[in-house]
Amino acid sequence: MSKIKKIPVGADGEALVHCDACGRTKKISGVHETYAGKSVRVKCSCGAVFQVLFERRRYYRKDVNLPGTYARVEVPGWEREMFVEDLSLGGLSFRTVEPHSLRDGDIVKVRFRLNDTHGTWIHKSVVVRSVRDRTVGAEFVNDGPPDRALGFYLLA
Repeated sequence: MSKIKKIPVGADGEALVHCDACGRTKKISGVHETYAGKSVRVKCSCGAVFQVLFERRRYYRKDVNLPGTYARVEVPGWEREMFVEDLSLGGLSFRTVEPHSLRDGDIVKVRFRLNDTHGTWIHKSVVVRSVRDRTVGAEFVNDGPPDRALGFYLLA
């Protein structure tokens, strides 16, 4: 078996599971009640066996490895390096290069470049929602309409 595949669960409790071996896709209903947040072993009709994790996230989350910086809003000129590890329309997870003192509720500005055809820069304010060592989970501050470039990037 290979790496666990993350499968988003829709608001209706349905999820689409895709088999990489044969290309088949199957819709599974009632995921909220039975499987949401759990790792499940799936066997396709082609015989392939793989693990999936049904995620209850509001937005699709894409695994990435994008260099960038984060800056404390209250300390002018203070900026540190980071790597964005995953990204969604609602937020991101990043790993700091050095130890930090960020805490839940802190507001920081993040800046990173998408690896799309345009090399689009993303500049956003975020609220820290979780901290695990040097990994920080953060939610974008709602400061206007969703970023179209980010939306297109996540669909690619």
